Amino acid sequence: MIIGYARVSTEEQHLDAQTSALEAAGAERIFAEKVSGTKKSRPELDRMIEQLRDGDVSSSKTVVKRAALLRPQAPSPRPKRGRTPKAQRRRAQAERASL
Repeated sequence: MIIGYARVSTEEQHLDAQTSALEAAGAERIFAEKVSGTKKSRPELDRMIEQLRDGDVSSSKTVVKRAALLRPQAPSPRPKRGRTPKAQRRRAQAERASL
């Protein structure tokens, strides 16, 4: 079983991106918490460690993020001429000016 752990440091931060990445990596169970990295007590991390059994794999967003960086990325396609946001704004301005 793949078990994930997500953590953010402040209440203003969101766990959504981390939990989504863990789900995409195949995590069947995710432990998440909002606690500062300077705190020694991380209850959800402790709970996750208690749940680990032989054959389980633990993962965190940091690991998933680093793994994604190692994967070869396809080059992003360049927009066709005249289809960039800047070109679209210019076209819209020209249309408004002609009215």
